[in-house]
Amino acid sequence: MSPSCALSTTLGASLLIVVGAVVAAGQEPARQVVATIDGRAIHLDEVEPRLGLEAYRLQADLHRLLERGVRELVDDRLLAREADRRGVTVEEFLVAEVDAHLAQVGDAEVDAYLAARDRSGDGPEVRTRVRSYLEERARIARRLEVLAELRSGVDLELLVEPPAPPRVAIDLAGLPRRGADQPDVSVVHFAGFRCPRCAESARWLEALVDEHPERVAWFHHSALSRVDDLALSAAELAAEAQAAGRFWPVHDRLMAYEGRLTTDDLGLLAADAGLAEVATPEALAGVVASRRADLGRELAEAERLGVSQAPVVFVNGRYFHPSFGREALEELVADELARTAPAASVASPAGDGGRSESETESETFDPPAAAGREESHVPEIP
Repeated sequence: MSPSCALSTTLGASLLIVVGAVVAAGQEPARQVVATIDGRAIHLDEVEPRLGLEAYRLQADLHRLLERGVRELVDDRLLAREADRRGVTVEEFLVAEVDAHLAQVGDAEVDAYLAARDRSGDGPEVRTRVRSYLEERARIARRLEVLAELRSGVDLELLVEPPAPPRVAIDLAGLPRRGADQPDVSVVHFAGFRCPRCAESARWLEALVDEHPERVAWFHHSALSRVDDLALSAAELAAEAQAAGRFWPVHDRLMAYEGRLTTDDLGLLAADAGLAEVATPEALAGVVASRRADLGRELAEAERLGVSQAPVVFVNGRYFHPSFGREALEELVADELARTAPAASVASPAGDGGRSESETESETFDPPAAAGREESHVPEIP
């Protein structure tokens, strides 16, 4: 088989796995062989953790496309069935149930639409376009109401299952850790210090570690920005604090600003933490410039995992976005706690906040093949 044929076969097999979840919902698919080395198989579930979220997003796009197609087909059949029951065509049915129920859009509605957008002075041509838009919007809304009524009268079961978010392999080497020395659940927080939502999700994680101090560990991974120099300076200040064994106190102080950091704040914080070498903007900027290569590697790792904007959380390699909500995060952690056995394989020696700040050996969270305080506070730096 030629390389191009082999690639087509592999990609086709991957797509069949996604579609197979639709036609055989609830069944465990066989492990898919995607390559062999001297006759030894390489399985799809061994490759997926290395692909980050790229493959998952493609599968999710395919799922959305398939689900949309299913819904459109279902709607067409329901319309045809109801029209046939009434002895009319689908077009006649829609005229009777949609168009006949629409009120004419008056001048007052057009005026209100334009006023809400500070465009009250627009001329007749614009008003005509707005009137047409409002009429079409009302027609679509009424059609959706009719379809909802038709669906409510039938036993409709959608068997299109979305793809499960993958477990991705995340390099934990050198990341500061808070919580369990040998965690059953490793939570990696990609976060920046100029990000209010990062501060919020950090409080959630702090509460989870407080609740499960012997089983959950929280790893911080700086989510850097190529365009925000102040965010880079804050991340570098945190790195300097880590090297000095004071990462988590500085982290907590930075997060307490909830994104409203200034250059003066960084200098004051550095002085309070005893980091005199980066206590001035010039000194901190110099250190940032000297570590551009390291920062670039951290950006590349985030991009590999699909982290384009902070915050993002990975729970034992499972993707979680804080927009899903705190309760969903707690449920995900609870699920992992129930799934994992005590004394999981991810281990880190003790140090400041749990992890040795000077540790250099490589450590990676590879998922198994089978498978906060609410108040705003500014803690003192000891």
